[in-house]
Amino acid sequence: MDPEVQLVNQESERPRVPADEALYLSILGSIRYLMLCTRPDLAYPVRALCKFTAHPTEMHMNACKRLLRYISKTKNHGLHYGPFDYNTSPIPVGFSDADWAGDQSTRRSTGAYVCTISTNQPNTPHTAISSSSKQQSSVAVSSNEAEYMALTQACKEALWVKWFIAEIEGMSGHKKEKPVKAIYRHAALRRDLARRQDQC
Repeated sequence: MDPEVQLVNQESERPRVPADEALYLSILGSIRYLMLCTRPDLAYPVRALCKFTAHPTEMHMNACKRLLRYISKTKNHGLHYGPFDYNTSPIPVGFSDADWAGDQSTRRSTGAYVCTISTNQPNTPHTAISSSSKQQSSVAVSSNEAEYMALTQACKEALWVKWFIAEIEGMSGHKKEKPVKAIYRHAALRRDLARRQDQC
């Protein structure tokens, strides 16, 4: 996505030029299939462009074509899974981010996270296993609040992944000396936020 272009429903500076709605929907449907299979990096632009499926304009079609050019140049990009050795103790690690008031029409922020699996060995790659990019349900009054809202969703996913790994280990009959670690950095931030709220 071009960071200099703000996608809106109405263009104030120049007249609205409608685009081919059927073609627009067909392109987005194909890209969405690719996003769900192996390209989570397309989640944000697909979500942003899908908001204008009812009455797309030339501006939205140009952004869609830009996304197609990006895909054409990154054909070899995709998810790489493993391989993992059970003795290396895979650990879920999450990353979250948010843009404050990124939607110009509603002033809502977009929160995103990606949950990866890595090992406890240094310089090991992170294998992405789940990701999300969605608009937050309420308007954040500060960038800090938008970050915490995105962090909350990432923590929920981290807990689910932690329980899922523990369940797989239980079914396989392997018991570790220590429980599966989760994203304690994020959890520590949540505890710090709760402690500050109690102090207030």
